[in-house]
Amino acid sequence: MIDKVTIEDIAKQYIADNTQKEQQYQLIDVSVSATNEICVTLDAATPIDIDFCANLSRYIEQHLDREREDYSLEVGSAGLTDPLKTPFQYRKNIGNEVVVVLKDGKKLKGTLVDATDKDFSVDTKVQVEVENKKRKQTQTKTLTWNYEDAKSVCYDLKV
Repeated sequence: MIDKVTIEDIAKQYIADNTQKEQQYQLIDVSVSATNEICVTLDAATPIDIDFCANLSRYIEQHLDREREDYSLEVGSAGLTDPLKTPFQYRKNIGNEVVVVLKDGKKLKGTLVDATDKDFSVDTKVQVEVENKKRKQTQTKTLTWNYEDAKSVCYDLKV
């Protein structure tokens, strides 16, 4: 079986050698299935160039021996429906509406307002009781979580 770390190292080397300052590509994920189906996911602050993906695919193929071990390889960009996985993606999506699913099962929607290397913050609407009022009122509250606390955070497509 092809080693995931090997693919990550090859991809990182290509990205480091071929990324210009105006287009900072980021390696988001590498997965290798039991049947050697390799999937490499990239992201960037601007749209991903398909030629870059094709060239990265060829570069990875040059470093693998298909005679020794057969595989399939897919290199592409993170999609709108894919969950955010790295602090880079969180920072890129500041100001966008997101759906947060926490590991405890709680789900909420809000606006991504901050992202550091350790945590992220979302402005969300909450119902709060107000003195001398019969009904709860909606207020915006900023909630912060460590990345490990979230099961998934996805762009809210508002379908």
